[in-house]
Amino acid sequence: MNNIYKTKWNRATNTSVACSELTSTHGRSKKAGLIGVVAAGLLVGNISSAYAACSADVATGMTADAVVCSAALPTYTDSTLGATILQAINGGTLNLTNPNPTVSAIITTQGKANNVAILASGSGSTVNLTGAKINIANATGYYYTMGISAANNGTVNASGLVDVVSSGAVDDIGVGASGGGVVNLQNFKAYMTEDAGAALNANSGGSINAKQVDITVDAKTGGFSYGIWVGNAVGNTPTTSTITIEGGIIRELGSGADSNSAIRVIDDNPWGDKGGSLVANVTGDLVIETAGTGARGVYVSGKNTTIANLNNTKITTTGTIADGIEVGKIRSTGTGFGLVNSKGKLDIVTTNSGSAGIRVQYNGSEFKGDFATSSGSIKTAGTAVAFVPAALQSVSGDVPVMNHDNVKVSLRNTTLDTTGTTSNLIQVGGLAGNIFGINKAQTYTNAQFNYLGSGGVATAGSNAWLINATQNSTFTANIGENAKVIGSVFQDAGSEITMNVNDNATWKLKGKAGSSSTTSELLALNLNSGGTLDGSDDGSLGNYTVKTNVISDAGVVNLADKQVGDVLTIDGNYSGSNGALVKMDTVWNAPGDANGADSTSDVLHITGTAGGNTIVSPISANGTANIIDGNVQQVASVLNTIPVVIVDSDNAAGTFTGTAQTTGAAEVQLTSRGAGAGREYYWTMNAKPIIPVDPVDPPVDPVDPPIPPVIYNPSVPAYVEMPRANMELGYATLATLHERRGENQTLAWDECGTCGTDAKGQTWGRILGKHLEQDGKTRLNMTSNIYGIQIGHDFKIKRTDKGAHQLTGVYLSYGRSNTNFYDNYRAVNGIISDDKYTGKGISDSASLGLTHTRYAPNGSYLDLVAQLSYLHNKYQSRRGVDVGQNGFGAVLSAEVGRPYALNKHASNESGWMIEPQAQLIYQYVDLKGFNDGIRQVDQGSQSGLRGRVGVRVAHNAQSSGDDYQTNTFYGVANIWHDFLNPKAVSIGQDRVGEKYATTWAEIGLGVQRAVGKHSYVYADARYEHDLGKTKRDGYRGTIGIKHTWK
Repeated sequence: MNNIYKTKWNRATNTSVACSELTSTHGRSKKAGLIGVVAAGLLVGNISSAYAACSADVATGMTADAVVCSAALPTYTDSTLGATILQAINGGTLNLTNPNPTVSAIITTQGKANNVAILASGSGSTVNLTGAKINIANATGYYYTMGISAANNGTVNASGLVDVVSSGAVDDIGVGASGGGVVNLQNFKAYMTEDAGAALNANSGGSINAKQVDITVDAKTGGFSYGIWVGNAVGNTPTTSTITIEGGIIRELGSGADSNSAIRVIDDNPWGDKGGSLVANVTGDLVIETAGTGARGVYVSGKNTTIANLNNTKITTTGTIADGIEVGKIRSTGTGFGLVNSKGKLDIVTTNSGSAGIRVQYNGSEFKGDFATSSGSIKTAGTAVAFVPAALQSVSGDVPVMNHDNVKVSLRNTTLDTTGTTSNLIQVGGLAGNIFGINKAQTYTNAQFNYLGSGGVATAGSNAWLINATQNSTFTANIGENAKVIGSVFQDAGSEITMNVNDNATWKLKGKAGSSSTTSELLALNLNSGGTLDGSDDGSLGNYTVKTNVISDAGVVNLADKQVGDVLTIDGNYSGSNGALVKMDTVWNAPGDANGADSTSDVLHITGTAGGNTIVSPISANGTANIIDGNVQQVASVLNTIPVVIVDSDNAAGTFTGTAQTTGAAEVQLTSRGAGAGREYYWTMNAKPIIPVDPVDPPVDPVDPPIPPVIYNPSVPAYVEMPRANMELGYATLATLHERRGENQTLAWDECGTCGTDAKGQTWGRILGKHLEQDGKTRLNMTSNIYGIQIGHDFKIKRTDKGAHQLTGVYLSYGRSNTNFYDNYRAVNGIISDDKYTGKGISDSASLGLTHTRYAPNGSYLDLVAQLSYLHNKYQSRRGVDVGQNGFGAVLSAEVGRPYALNKHASNESGWMIEPQAQLIYQYVDLKGFNDGIRQVDQGSQSGLRGRVGVRVAHNAQSSGDDYQTNTFYGVANIWHDFLNPKAVSIGQDRVGEKYATTWAEIGLGVQRAVGKHSYVYADARYEHDLGKTKRDGYRGTIGIKHTWK
């Protein structure tokens, strides 16, 4: 043999086996390193029949050799060296029962080497026992004793409690399986005091299944000791060795030991890398408690596939280098990668600053705890997640310089916290050494940390880094799915950290106490899909620097924390896209000025270049976005804030944009100006460009440029103009007599003037529509489309002896007005926009009208109308404000007219007439005040007084025959005038008003035709246009029907 392997004699098999000579940890005897190989030889060799087949005296031993044997278990002692007490071989079956379930049967094996209390070896060989207590007590200097073993495809089934006690033994196994052997345990309890052994061990294709375990391992003299040990695959054939437990508790006390583990999965096959896999499974709830140096909770490593699958596991360690979970190994024995999966809740507590919660090392090693069902907590006195080998890796051998590649840790819904103040929460790269102080650099390349889930909050110690990368390591942290990490990060010269904050996750900056460091250094920071860099500092003002390049793709930079004055410096370049957002606190009070007086704000400072587009959103004290707190008002001067975003290098205007509301009428917008080689962005209340002053020749003294207009919130035009829209709806509903009723003189003309004599009433109805465009004299415009329906009835018609008529009645009507509102100075990014639209409003009215009309014998008339309306308004601004209000309106109208014949004609002949008319309408609208979520709006009561003078020219003709029905066609021309201007509206602390055209002309045509002896249809269409410089342009029409009841 060479200097790596040498032979040992196996007394059980009468053969030599190859054993590794590789050194072990902390002075451990080389014999401990041989246990797996020697034990494997023991389990797979030919076990001689030391006892008679189916002996009647089970106390002297029993062998079921290709037969079935059954016996009750007594308490007995075996003193024979190198022998097996109870065994099934060559397909035999041995049934062992405990005659007294209240008293455990005790099997004691004591003596020298290679004793096995119970063995099933060979295909089909089976041992069935109801339970037993097995004592292992080797003599000094002898090793490799086992309580239960299944080998060479044999099977051991235990239906009761199996209680194994090792007292003073060395390199012993409580229950082992190898060579395809299977052990099934219902309830397993073990107390092991051996040096270099395990309570449960599976190797070389063996499998152990246990429902509940209660294991205590207390190695008194040092060396390897494990609660569960899967490892030491022997031979050239790939095999899979597995231990599966449902749950229970494992205590790894390890007093004086330095390399103990509650669960150890290790592949150190001396025949090299031959494939296969070693797996430890925990399917239920497991508690692990360890004490002593090097006492890990779970430790997985090896040449081939070494895996530990955990479910709900709680791990507590108290010793140094006693990591909760360690994956991978760089030492010569068991060197290689590993994989640990955690699919349930994992809680890790380590109380020694030299111990990590999770440690990963060696190429390809991975801890995977990001399954949909994963969760937990890691609380350590040291590093929570260590991408660096433990400080103590070997006794005297040199520590290799390692480059650990593609090492990964993934966690979901798991908190990370440390009770220490100086231990970095996540450490990447470092020095690993031995007890002689020989330290060598450990570099990690392409290391990755995935941290996901809203239940994940990782908090760095008060004087420690969140992430620290050293020794030329390259590291990527992916923070996602609402997880949150708190602290600062640092990379030394040659190392690189990339942070990806995705899917509404947050990196909240936090400085290191006891130092002036508020700077994080990393290679790159990417904010994606709501991922947030939080530079606010609740309770105090934050002043942080992130030394890196930042790319925000729908990400967020947050400074908002209900206090102004936070400053975040990005010491590098910045780019934003797809709705990238910057949130901050800004307060702006009156009176203010163009240089930002009376304004304070958080500030984002970028030392490099800036590109793309990012929206800046001020957050109010109550958490509402796009609100600037304070009492600033619109005034007749330019108002700006201090700069809120400062870029030192070249960037285009519009890289940062924003729109915010004040508590008044004004809207503020983010605009920019050049500042040295860069640009600064600030909020302004005034729209640009300023209208230039035309040059004059010869030159005159300079004059002050005009003040640019105040930027209004998009809701303001609707708030100001809605009362006017309500009035237009009221005027359209009432209209004029002939629009509403057609020509009612027919009551005096039809049927030789006797129609009205016996008329009992008249029922009428009409539909109406109107389109109206109005421009304000200052800046606000609107376009309305009005629709309505009216139904009325004259319940009293009276005819005097002289031929006069009086009609008294009522009507009901419903009307709707859809209005679009516009602002001539609507601005985007502080620049006046070509798109003037600001929003729309919908008005609904339900009206009740009372009418009284008098017709004199000469045709003159007086029409009196009173109308009362219920109003409901709904506002929808282009910024998404959607509010409603109620109100009422009242209208009084008086209209007169006197027809004059233009030619002489008999009653049954056609004729022309001209009819001068006049009308005066008073309208009152009262709208209820409301709050749109930002500001109070009070439109109060509005009054209108509208008058009309005009003339109607009509042609009346008998319809046909001798029925004296009259058809009428007419044209009309009017001049309208508003005598009252609308009052200003209170919007927050501001009052805003608008004036409109007061005089306009109107022309129209009307027709009425008989459709029966007592029925008519009528229609009217009109066009109106202003008579001044302020636009009023519209058209309207109506069509109706009426019937006179006899």
